[in-house]
Amino acid sequence: MVKFCPNNFKGELGETKQRVRELADTEVVERLCLNFCGQCIVQPFAIVDGKGVFCDQVDQLFPAIMDKLGQSVSTQ
Repeated sequence: MVKFCPNNFKGELGETKQRVRELADTEVVERLCLNFCGQCIVQPFAIVDGKGVFCDQVDQLFPAIMDKLGQSVSTQ
């Protein structure tokens, strides 16, 4: 399960969320509060299987999620 805060980098994480939704056997949930108060404006992040994944740049989040899920990122 991958959880996103809809306010976290609003408008910039759409592609990341869509790519995660396309993964087999992966549920995507959006919740307004993930108990990381203030994190939404500081860094792109997601909660993967109950653990936080935080990045400095939006384009780093999908590879970090894949790494946490134990999957490799396709370069195609």
